[in-house]
Amino acid sequence: MLSPEATDFPRSTTPRRTDRVPTLHRIWRGASGNPVAPEPLPMKPNVVQPAEPMPACRPGSAPSPGRWVLLAALLLASSLAATAEETSIPPTPEATPEQRAWLELVDLLITDEEREYYLSIEEEYRRQAFVDAFWKERDPDPRTHLNELQIPWDEHASMARARYETLLDGRARVLLLRGEPFTYCIDRTRALETWYYEVGDKTVFPVTLLTYSWNRPYEVWSTIRPLEPVQRRKVGTNQLQEMCGHFNPDLATKEITRYYKGERYYDAAVEAFLEPPEAPSKEWLSTHLNNSTQLPPGAETFPAEMQLTFPGHHQQRTVLQGLVAIPASAVATVEQAPSYRFALVGEIVRGDRIFEGFRYQFELPADRGPTLPLVFQRYLRPGPAKLLVKVEDLYGRRFALLERDLEVPRIDHEAPVPRLEDSELFTLLAEADAATARGEHVIRLLPPPQTVLTGLVRFKTFTSGALEKVTFFLDDKPVLTKRRAPFTVELDLGDTPAPHRLRVGAFDARGTEVARDELQLNPGGQRFRVRLTEPRSDETHDASARAVVDIQVPDGEELDRLELFLDERRVAVLHQPPYVQPLLLPAPGAMVYVRAVGYLTDGNASEDVVFLNAPDVLEEIDVQMVEVYATVHDRQGRPVAGLQEADFRVEEDGNRQSLRRFEWVSDLPIHAGLLLDVSASMEDSLETVTAAGLRFIEEAVTPKDRLALITFNERPEVAMRFTNEIPTLQASLQSLRANGGTALYDSLVFALHYFHGIRGQKALLLLSDGHDESSTFAFEDTLEYAYRAGVTIYAIGLQEAAREKAHRKVLRQIAEETGGRAFFVEDLDELEAIYDSIQTELRGKYLLAYQSTSDKDSALFRRVEVKVDGREVRAMSGYYP
Repeated sequence: MLSPEATDFPRSTTPRRTDRVPTLHRIWRGASGNPVAPEPLPMKPNVVQPAEPMPACRPGSAPSPGRWVLLAALLLASSLAATAEETSIPPTPEATPEQRAWLELVDLLITDEEREYYLSIEEEYRRQAFVDAFWKERDPDPRTHLNELQIPWDEHASMARARYETLLDGRARVLLLRGEPFTYCIDRTRALETWYYEVGDKTVFPVTLLTYSWNRPYEVWSTIRPLEPVQRRKVGTNQLQEMCGHFNPDLATKEITRYYKGERYYDAAVEAFLEPPEAPSKEWLSTHLNNSTQLPPGAETFPAEMQLTFPGHHQQRTVLQGLVAIPASAVATVEQAPSYRFALVGEIVRGDRIFEGFRYQFELPADRGPTLPLVFQRYLRPGPAKLLVKVEDLYGRRFALLERDLEVPRIDHEAPVPRLEDSELFTLLAEADAATARGEHVIRLLPPPQTVLTGLVRFKTFTSGALEKVTFFLDDKPVLTKRRAPFTVELDLGDTPAPHRLRVGAFDARGTEVARDELQLNPGGQRFRVRLTEPRSDETHDASARAVVDIQVPDGEELDRLELFLDERRVAVLHQPPYVQPLLLPAPGAMVYVRAVGYLTDGNASEDVVFLNAPDVLEEIDVQMVEVYATVHDRQGRPVAGLQEADFRVEEDGNRQSLRRFEWVSDLPIHAGLLLDVSASMEDSLETVTAAGLRFIEEAVTPKDRLALITFNERPEVAMRFTNEIPTLQASLQSLRANGGTALYDSLVFALHYFHGIRGQKALLLLSDGHDESSTFAFEDTLEYAYRAGVTIYAIGLQEAAREKAHRKVLRQIAEETGGRAFFVEDLDELEAIYDSIQTELRGKYLLAYQSTSDKDSALFRRVEVKVDGREVRAMSGYYP
């Protein structure tokens, strides 16, 4: 028997789940609990025959020479129904046939706690919500639209049920966990099946899985025997007969007998091969319960009332507004925070599914009054629905559960707005409702298909309602007014992709602006922006206002929550769109500011502020700090640390600037991009370049950093968005192929544009072996855009780019003007040392921040110089405000 030390087969580090009955290698036991002795197997010559329930061996599917295989042998007997003790799904009187079928499907995945919770759910729509959450928690890659575990699992389950009738059969379970073997063979006289799996070059032995059963479904048994070298070579052939000849059925019979005599053969390699995916943390189940309207067992309750109205519509959906009124005397406050705090969870049920779920948090001052109002809005499709709302008093740990059957009306421009109830609180919301009713007038700017916008670009709009005229504004300056459809505008955005703000206002016959929209042009893929589109600062509000927030999230990131404040008091937290919230103002007609703060899952924040009822003399001042990252080197080119603020002199357009912040940063998070030439000329170099890049990724990317991989030939492409997942980055780098020409300048502009919106230290590592062949941007345009981007560029010129003077000049200038360096490489083995040098420089920089003394209204380029006596300083040479 092969010892565990003789193989590098991956071992399981996850404990087996003992709640599964039976496990894949469980033996059948009799009523006494002792192993049942098997009947002798007939000893007949080995006959290799195709299995009827399985497809024929696919041509060309045998392993390639030099690859090793994992053999799974399954032994068949007659198939009778298993007893309740022998199945892994205990008889549950409450379980419906549909429930039992689903539990059989996920038997290898589900935990005891999940099974118990699932069986306790009474409503079908809650069961379906649990099933959806169950698979979502096990999705190996949530960033994709497909669940890479659920989809093949369902496919293999359908296949197994068609062949074996039950998923409790050992063959079905191996099929679920590992999919179909690449080939198989069968000895029908001994009911013996041998399945072959190829598991990679590192596996140096086969594993044989035996199943033996009488009047039962298949079971999985195991014995491990190494293949002789000559047999290993035969495994690499396409001869099915030779592969089936590797297994001796007489030996299988002997091993099963030895198993029953207590000499059990089962190795960690087999266990790892058949180990189900690791279950998610148990915390997800409590999170699922908290995010549903189910009350916890034994929960205490408090009284509350819910009032509903439909104040308007949003495109084709009807706006539902809910107000939960809570007696202040029924809930708690705390001394340390004289306020009330509530969590509100809602569900919209249609048929047997939860159509929509939503979550809010509310904070109200302790002196709010005898009734505490919690207001929410949702956009619903017309038709019947059921609304469930759970409110939790976060200080008192008590709950209220409210239900209502609805008939959501369809609201058009002419129909009156229906109201289900009326109350003094809804009267206070009249101003917010009026803003909601404006939804019948809609104008939306449609983003053009291009990622980078330059030159002449036409912008279209979507409109609804009676509009008298539409005015377009570019950077707050009116550029066109149109009085009839189509409401479009063509703008000249210049030769380089500069950021702009396009706004459009729609007006009725009285000249009142009834709708508006705004579009950020050339915002970049990494811009995180929170913008309050309502309320408007030029309006007067007495008792209420409606906050509408537009949010732009960086590529690949997710919004965790949106917090809304009145002055500095947080009043509501929204966890999902639409980001719309009616607000009750603290005092009639008083000046107040509404602040919206969005948070990403990684903690980054963005905010916007709108002042209400402000005097005309109120002036907003935008103070923008200029940040410069600088490296200092001695005469031998070695980095210099330990300098003080007084050692630096910063000038902008020749004028000395006062530093507001000075810091030596050695562990500041870095956003870096690897811009890699994959044109045809890189074919011979790509393997070495990839190897050096893999090492750089492994050594340079820390949990706080983010790195993106951008490739280019005739056009650029984001091969991997910003991430700190090293295996994902490495996989993307290893999959590259070289072909096509070189559009260097276009790709530089594209990569710098992708950085737009990121704060802090940013670096782009450009690696190319050739000159530009097909770009639409000229070098001067590219350099100007690099000034605007504020990204440090490190350029690495390979071979031809290192030899030709013109190429060297281009790469050196674009690197040095942005505060980086240029490297030129004839021998590709030098790449690793260059990457090490770049990494060292990125990890040790001085941060210099100042408030510019230049004319704030000037849009001209501002030249920046950083000086240290007797030292060489590398920093950006300037910027556009």
